[in-house]
Amino acid sequence: MKKVKSTGELFKALIEKKGLSVYSFSKKARYSNSRIYAICNNQFDVRTIHVCNAKVFATVLGFKTIDEFYKALNIDLLESI
Repeated sequence: MKKVKSTGELFKALIEKKGLSVYSFSKKARYSNSRIYAICNNQFDVRTIHVCNAKVFATVLGFKTIDEFYKALNIDLLESI
């Protein structure tokens, strides 16, 4: 059975795919370095960030919309509520 990657693992993979480290991503996004590490390690969920931060994350990672960003993380917000 294939293991499904967690949201944090997918988020870290997106960061690395962009050629960034978690540290450099946090600097570009102007977001707490420790919080980014916590999200990547599944201590916090990406769904718990504010919409304005999701917009910044999506932009830094090269997505045009927040929806594209969430789809890349296999997140359906309506399903999660």
